[in-house]
Amino acid sequence: MLFDNIIVIPITVVEELDNLKKINAQVAVNARLFSRAIDEYRSAGSFVDGVKTKNDGMLFVDCNGFDRNVLDHGLRDIADNRILMVAMNWQAKENKKKSRKRVILLSKDVNLRIKANALGIEANDWNKDKLVSNVGDMYSGVINARVDDPTGENYEAWRKLSAHEGVTVEQMGGLGIFRDQPIYPNMCCRIFIGDKYCRAIYKAGAGLFLPVPKVHKEINLAQDTRKVKEVLPINDEQAFLLALVADPTIKILTVSGIAGTGKTLMLMKGGFDGLELNGGNYKRMLVWRPMEPLGREMGFLPGTVEEKFSPFVKPMMHNLSLVVHKGEKADQKNDYLDDLLDTAVLK
Repeated sequence: MLFDNIIVIPITVVEELDNLKKINAQVAVNARLFSRAIDEYRSAGSFVDGVKTKNDGMLFVDCNGFDRNVLDHGLRDIADNRILMVAMNWQAKENKKKSRKRVILLSKDVNLRIKANALGIEANDWNKDKLVSNVGDMYSGVINARVDDPTGENYEAWRKLSAHEGVTVEQMGGLGIFRDQPIYPNMCCRIFIGDKYCRAIYKAGAGLFLPVPKVHKEINLAQDTRKVKEVLPINDEQAFLLALVADPTIKILTVSGIAGTGKTLMLMKGGFDGLELNGGNYKRMLVWRPMEPLGREMGFLPGTVEEKFSPFVKPMMHNLSLVVHKGEKADQKNDYLDDLLDTAVLK
């Protein structure tokens, strides 16, 4: 956090912000927001002399990054190197005053940080947007518990849960089975007895453990009434996600994971199963996907509006087709999916 530090924005950065307003929509919005935030301080004083910030720091906009004598290492006159010159000027001023203040260059640009380090300037990555240092530190939403007594009432509750029946927290032995681990509402639980476990969702308000659908390998497809090729979860994570999507009491759900792990497929299945035409509670299912092109803006690409959007829609349509057609190839069955889209049940 910057707190009460002296913040110096090279004027080159302001110029770069102006150029960013011409790039894609989200970058342009962020650039304008940042410019407005800086402009709010302008009315409070001069950026040359410094403006006091809300955290008792000082904010400067520095235009002293054009002294080529500072850079004698064969570096070109480009924006990054002018930013370096500003940092070097401030470091020289602090050294001249024999100050103990550190001059730190904050940047997301790896090469700029490397050059700063080579020139004797301390450089750090801006970590404000990195809430965790690695993926393993992220909140998983999953917790493990263990029932000690395999013969008592707890075991009977565990058997009911395994048979897809809900049980109360008290029947399972209370929250002590989590061994003082923090547990939150709607958390996904694996409850062990020995080396076997069942899955459940913890409903804090009702004091219940609700069962989670079985995964594909646990279902005897020869005896099950469902079609063999119906879309089913294949691991714990997919089963938990499907159960959470199907829960009408959960209004907002976030999910993260690497590509190809079934996130979109389970979300599509949960949403489609929840429609009124399938006996659910909802009249329509709406699906959005961010349009972030890797390359030129879609407006500069040839084709109609439908053709421009097609690359973004294709993955969702593929997963939706698998769900609607129960995992079967939909070569001759697209009429049903088209009808659902035409009637705006799916959009």
